[in-house]
Amino acid sequence: MVVILATILFICPGQINWLTGWIFVSMYVCIIVISVIVIPLGQELVEERTGIKEGVKVWDKSITIVGSILYPLGIFVVAG
Repeated sequence: MVVILATILFICPGQINWLTGWIFVSMYVCIIVISVIVIPLGQELVEERTGIKEGVKVWDKSITIVGSILYPLGIFVVAG
């Protein structure tokens, strides 16, 4: 995903020596690295918060599913 994001980000302006783009990609990579390090430390908390709970309304589940699909696509659109 990082490679696709960086490709779109640098193809649109037509130059690879764009400092702001490199800063964005670097920050994105840092967030991913930190997430990979921190998430395993709180595995119980992650399992508790990511599971589907009982008594959740149907419309709330639908919004969550649509949002989880559209959010990554939105990142590519904004990067482009």
